[in-house]
Amino acid sequence: MVRDEGMAMTIATSLGDLRRSQEKARRIIVSYTGGGHIQYGLPVPQRVARRFSGQVKQTTVYLMSFDGGKTDELREQIRERIADYIWLTPMSKKGPPQRCR
Repeated sequence: MVRDEGMAMTIATSLGDLRRSQEKARRIIVSYTGGGHIQYGLPVPQRVARRFSGQVKQTTVYLMSFDGGKTDELREQIRERIADYIWLTPMSKKGPPQRCR
């Protein structure tokens, strides 16, 4: 929990700095965290949103190795809305990584 709060605080601080900036550039932050920190909107995205009373637009991307033998698991994650997007990557020679749950 402390680590997730720390990540959310770092993101929120940077976003707050951007919002106060006088520059007219787009205010986009890309944060790369492990899958367990974004799955199902928990915990980092919700912690950032809490700091801005929900007035922040976020998109989550979950990286996942594609295993053709586990398409049912992939369909389940899509149905469960694990993230806004699932980014499929080629399977490693070492096989699939352990899933966070």
